[in-house]
Amino acid sequence: MVARDGMFRIAAEGLVGGAIATKVMDPITVFMYEHEDPAARRREDEARQGEHVYDVAARRIDRALGLGLSAEARRRFGWALHWGITLGAGVTYAWLRRRWPAARRLHGAAFGLGFEVVADQVLVTAFGLAARPTAYPWQTHARGVVAHVAYGLTIESVLGAFDRLEARAGA
Repeated sequence: MVARDGMFRIAAEGLVGGAIATKVMDPITVFMYEHEDPAARRREDEARQGEHVYDVAARRIDRALGLGLSAEARRRFGWALHWGITLGAGVTYAWLRRRWPAARRLHGAAFGLGFEVVADQVLVTAFGLAARPTAYPWQTHARGVVAHVAYGLTIESVLGAFDRLEARAGA
């Protein structure tokens, strides 16, 4: 059992790692999208009907709760949902790698790939936030794999650095 301060440390490290990993992942995603074949971009834009999955989620939550958010507030809310998911994934990974060291396989790349499959390929479709995966061009999926693997590699690097600092402090 992890001590209470241990759980706080794991959560804090996961939040920091998740934030840094997101700051690495997001520009990769944007760069790859901006440099895609125009036909692939059009196909993706048609599949998502001009809305990013987080915008769809924000709109649905806004309607369900009757918040009456402006378009700009919904866009910011969607961005906050994106950050909430990536930070939550950071805390999840920090906890997993402590409890199950095999989660660190491939220096976090396996977690990143799993995050891509579960979140972007299964859950968003299951919740009706995106079209079926087959509606998107292969470039969309490749971008997701590259970006999420970068997330996993980055968060493992950050958490590994925390481990080394902790080991030095305890030595």
